[in-house]
Amino acid sequence: MASPSEQVSFARAVPQQSKNYAEAKQSTANYKGKTNSNTNPEYINAGVLVPVFLKEGSLHTLLTLRSEQLPTHKGQVAFPGGKQDDDDKDIVATALREAQEEVGLPPEIVEVIAVLSPVISRARDKVMYVYPVIGILKTQFDLVINNSEVQTTFDVPLELFLLQASHRRFNMTFKGRTFGVDGFDYETSEGGHLNKSLRFHIWGITASICLHVAIVALNKLPEFELAEDYSELMQYITELNVCENESKPRSSQDIIKAKF
Repeated sequence: MASPSEQVSFARAVPQQSKNYAEAKQSTANYKGKTNSNTNPEYINAGVLVPVFLKEGSLHTLLTLRSEQLPTHKGQVAFPGGKQDDDDKDIVATALREAQEEVGLPPEIVEVIAVLSPVISRARDKVMYVYPVIGILKTQFDLVINNSEVQTTFDVPLELFLLQASHRRFNMTFKGRTFGVDGFDYETSEGGHLNKSLRFHIWGITASICLHVAIVALNKLPEFELAEDYSELMQYITELNVCENESKPRSSQDIIKAKF
């Protein structure tokens, strides 16, 4: 992770594009102070925190490998997050609470800059609306892993989710329906030891959120062809880049301010 001074600079520079994109769909403010979002009340609401930070000059995000003891999505890669509780003020509070419970991430070091439109999960008896809450980590923190929910954590450069070499798309049948799923393979060394590598397969809703955030944060489309589900996002990035190319030259800091 970057130094505290780099993190503060980053936190000041990045939010505007995130807010611009989220507000083009649904404003972050729509989810603050509300216990229930504007969805079918019979559905379950959930929030996941997408922690974004600078590491070695690149944007990274933090992911977890879920415990094998959990009732759903056991052993899968996920963002910290979970079901909204009655005591949660809003979906942002849900994501922050879950991240603190799962990996010890203090809410006060997270600058929430956007809440994206929900992704629908049908893994439970009730349909779940999963809201990605995008948060900038303003400083470093010590991981405190809740072993009952999380096996381990790892961070991934957002650039990975735009590379053809790491991507594969496959068909999956669930509850009688067959649909295309994006997946990404990632290998990292364990504890900094190059002779001990860990391999992770990121797929499903988590992969979709990672791809979505990477496209917006890095302001470019991936090397591979996107599914039709991403048509609006493709149009957004294309139009944004056209506007940037037509505008006058800007400083590097101005360009960063336009991100997200």
